Amino acid sequence: MNRITVLALFVVLAAAGCRKNDNPADSSQTTFSATGTFSTGNVKNSPAYFSFDKKDTTAPTQTWDIVLTNTLMSVDPSIPPIKYPVIQFNRSSNVSGAIVDGKEYDTIDPSAVTGLKTDTNDTTLVIGTNCLNYDGTTHRLSPFPNRSFVVRTASNKLVKFRLVSYYNTAGVSGYITFDYAVK
Repeated sequence: MNRITVLALFVVLAAAGCRKNDNPADSSQTTFSATGTFSTGNVKNSPAYFSFDKKDTTAPTQTWDIVLTNTLMSVDPSIPPIKYPVIQFNRSSNVSGAIVDGKEYDTIDPSAVTGLKTDTNDTTLVIGTNCLNYDGTTHRLSPFPNRSFVVRTASNKLVKFRLVSYYNTAGVSGYITFDYAVK
């Protein structure tokens, strides 16, 4: 009887250990070739063309994946238009991506995100101005909670990234900091 109980317990535990992952977007077992945090210069003065391969900004004439820039936008009728941050994909290199809402950054597996799209033109953008949230009370921009982005780069790599801040350590706006992970 003890052998049967031990055997039954072994079978139950082995079956539980073989359960498939029911959450394909769970990156707890995803490996990344590179991870990091990057801070741009002031994008209100000069766009930042970023290459995930180089893990740095590059000249607009070089290969880049995203450009972090700004546009004049009225966010509150009681104040003049502000330079609002914008993220664009490199259309000429077929960079595509998607917004991922409602998931913790650490749990996102970029290969499980479907429906990646390219920017259509300079005004129809996948991310565009949907990168930061404007607070009408404090008049500050901050990342949306649990909003990340997945990008298929110019070199066909999958990357996830999230915005961390729009301000430098002195509190000056226009300095975008983001975390990224290249698969």
